[in-house]
Amino acid sequence: MTKIPRRTRSGDAATRPDDDRARARRNRNRALLAVLGGLVLLFYFVTIVRMGEREEAVHGAGPGTAPASAPSTPPRP
Repeated sequence: MTKIPRRTRSGDAATRPDDDRARARRNRNRALLAVLGGLVLLFYFVTIVRMGEREEAVHGAGPGTAPASAPSTPPRP
């Protein structure tokens, strides 16, 4: 009967192959989580910026400014 070496607290002793695979899988899952979280944040901020652009186009850039769709020449009397 062969004994499987136990992992020590320092982690540098002999480890079981299952532990190495589990650690690699856990690291890969964390990397995927970071990538997906980054994409969610990117889409969120792009949406906020685009909503702001649409608001400016509809209501103008601010008080005292004409909307983006206003004609460049004054209307005839």
